[in-house]
Order: sequence, then C-alpha cells, then structure tokens
Amino acid sequence: MFSKEDLELKLLRGKPINIGISTIHPLTLDEINELGYSRYNNYLTLLIIDKSYLENQGVDIDLNEIKNFDIIYENCLHHKDFLKEYFDMLELFFKEPVSIGNGFFYFGDIDEIVSGKSKRVVYRDNFDEIIELIKRMNCISSMDTDLNPANAKAKEILEKRQKAREVLAKVKNADGDSEPLTLSDLVSILCANGNNINLSNVWDLTIYQFNNQFNRMKMLEDFNINIRSLLAGADPQKVELKHWMSRIK
Repeated sequence: MFSKEDLELKLLRGKPINIGISTIHPLTLDEINELGYSRYNNYLTLLIIDKSYLENQGVDIDLNEIKNFDIIYENCLHHKDFLKEYFDMLELFFKEPVSIGNGFFYFGDIDEIVSGKSKRVVYRDNFDEIIELIKRMNCISSMDTDLNPANAKAKEILEKRQKAREVLAKVKNADGDSEPLTLSDLVSILCANGNNINLSNVWDLTIYQFNNQFNRMKMLEDFNINIRSLLAGADPQKVELKHWMSRIK
C-alpha cells in the first residue's frame, strides 16, 4: 500500500490517509479525550484480534486456510454486541458508515451498496493490510495478538484485556516507581519540556505524533544523562550511549 518511509512520513504529518476504498483518520489527543481514554483503549484491543486463538482451542482445522478476516466476520455475524462494537470502532477511524454482507464489509451509502454499485469493500485479501495501518497509526505493537474473543463473552474478555494493557501508557516513572504513568502524566511531561508544545496546543497532536515526540524527548534526555555520567567518571562499559538522533524503535 505504502513504502515504509512514505507511511512514516504520512503518519508523522498527521493527516487522514486515503487508501482508495476509504480514508483512515488519525485521532488527536483532543478527540481521544472527548471519546474517553478507556473506550479508546477498548477499540484498540479490537484491532489485535486474530486467528491465533484457534491454536489453543483444539479446533481440527488447517489454520493456513483461515484468515483473520474470517474470525472477525464470523463474530460479527453471530454476536450482535461484537458487531456493534467492531463497527463503532471502524466508523470512528473511517468517519463513514460500515455495513456487512456477502463476505464483505461495505463502506458508504446504503443505496449504493444495495444496488451493487459499491466497490469500496474490506474482505479477506485486504483486511490485514488495512488493520495494520490503523494499528500503526495508533502505535499498537504487532506483538499484541494474544486475545481470544471468539465466543459470546467477547465483550467481557475485551474489557478485561483492556484493563491489563493500557497500551499507550506503559512507561515507568523516572524514580523507579513501578506504577505506570497515565496518558495525562505523559501529556504533562511533554508539555513541561517545552519545544513549543504546551497545554494549549498539545491536544492538536495525533496519538502517533504525540508518541513520536515523547519518545524522541526521552531519547534526548537519556543521551544527556549518559553523557553527564561519563563525564562524572562512570564506567563506559556500563553506559549505553545511544545518540538521540537515531531511529525510534
């Protein structure tokens, strides 16, 4: 869909990304605040559902024949609560209605869909690429794939998973406190470090831009601390000196 470099530039710019069949909209901190951070995290959790849960379910089926879209589609067909939650999530990022039928998720006006003229669909072959783009836009690790929501308790499982995760706020305090910082803590820290980002304009940043700038700030701070440690006589073998102008991992 996009080269790695092109995608990184698009995400850093923070504008909606047209993917042909529709346009994916990044959320700003202001939009996340209005939506509610807990609800936002519930939506993020939906993005990590895949076919891996079948591996531990004793299902006699060739996983190579199953795609992640099949799992989502079947859950949407058979569980109304899951359908509503999943489509609410899609409509949040695409800013337009989504419908289901005939093995597709359809975008757009219902008349266009009923007439058969709509070609703007998500299906087995393009689903993974689209979901991965939304995940990247929202800074979700591709390793977060251990969710098993394929039954009537899907919503309950999602909520329990969300409470344990706090995907975007798993940062430890500088004094070694093991309690993770909240998103409001991270916003406050970034604003306190200046660089023209303050409590008036920080809300205009997308979550990708915010994470990028926070991580870059942390790299700069770590670099400066390590330089001061070396100048103070610290053992060079015990100081990991990584320049702040390096790639963000």
